Amino acid sequence: MNIAFEKKLDNLREKYRSNYTDRFNIFSVLHKKHDERRLHSRFIASLLNPNGSHEQGDIFLKEFIDQLGIIDFSLSEIEIFPKEDEKSEWKDIDIYIKSGRKVLIIENKIFAGDSNKAIANDHAQAQLLHYFDKVKQHFTLSEDEALADIRLVYLTLNGKKPSLIEQFNSRHVILHCIDYIQFITEWLHLCIAHLDPCYLRDTVQQYLQLVTSITNDYKLAMELRALIVDHMDSAFEMYLTGNNPFFKEEFKHVKWHTIHEFWQELSYRLREQLNCDVTPPHDDIITAVTHRGVKRNLVLTFGYKGNQVYISNDSKGFTWGLVYSSTEILQVDFLDKYDFDIDGTKAWKKIDCLDDYILLCFEDRRVFNLIDIKLRSSLVEIIISDLAKVLLDEEQLTICRPQII
Repeated sequence: MNIAFEKKLDNLREKYRSNYTDRFNIFSVLHKKHDERRLHSRFIASLLNPNGSHEQGDIFLKEFIDQLGIIDFSLSEIEIFPKEDEKSEWKDIDIYIKSGRKVLIIENKIFAGDSNKAIANDHAQAQLLHYFDKVKQHFTLSEDEALADIRLVYLTLNGKKPSLIEQFNSRHVILHCIDYIQFITEWLHLCIAHLDPCYLRDTVQQYLQLVTSITNDYKLAMELRALIVDHMDSAFEMYLTGNNPFFKEEFKHVKWHTIHEFWQELSYRLREQLNCDVTPPHDDIITAVTHRGVKRNLVLTFGYKGNQVYISNDSKGFTWGLVYSSTEILQVDFLDKYDFDIDGTKAWKKIDCLDDYILLCFEDRRVFNLIDIKLRSSLVEIIISDLAKVLLDEEQLTICRPQII
């Protein structure tokens, strides 16, 4: 075993030791600590609301707006959803803030991917832009004064950009990308600074502790991943032996991010290559298979030129195919040419060289190597290439489209 690797691993454990301190936290008692809608969006909205039960007026909202760098946002006549007594979102928007003729649309993503809106011809519209159009249409059709300014805020763990970012550029909308690691943490510190010792201060402090725990989990996973990439052989040996409790416990987070980011990158490349609406495996499923060992297939789906297409990873390795109803048929010539098998209402085929590639089996060195982003991207390109050989063949695609009997 590489002594330098073990030493760096010990240093990492010491750096994040505070994350293992047992603390009572009312938020994690009542909700999953990553619950974006019921926990984070509702609590953040309650602090931002000048009419909230915190009875602090607009001081928390002012700090938030100032931190965004918006200088012309009035703090009077504020309307915010969700409310404390009306917990549903306004038009499915995580946090909606209206002041006069100006609106802030906040989309809150911790680990979840974007729920982009399927539109005509299997194309997709970015989720935030869909909300932008919904808000604009609402006020255009109403008798209220037309909106002068709609700003979009994309709140994520690390400040990443939304998918389909090119759509935002072409629409020339104002987009703020903010994060929990820095933006929300600093905002909560500013909120606490306004409060004398009291139950509200303690509550905000507990929420800050929760945010710190979440962001530290993420930062620890990213630092451990970087350490593993620098010492792949030693890390693989340690994973197989399982003789380091810290590594064994924290590796499940590295595994989660590796699998999650693989499907997100594959989704991005499919959207880029085929201009289609993609649904990757749900984050809860990835959590179940990586953290609790639940046996579930990982399946990505997308629509392409009238066909419902899927990519799956299970005991067969990587496969992909077309789904059709019992009232539809597929052309035999097409199936024979590309070696498709028929299984019920699915026509499927193995992906070249990946028929024994089980994504959850990190005991397989090829899978373990996906921790390295460059090697993960190579796997994505193999899959994209295999699909493109069929899906980008316009003549064959016309043949493969299901025919109604």
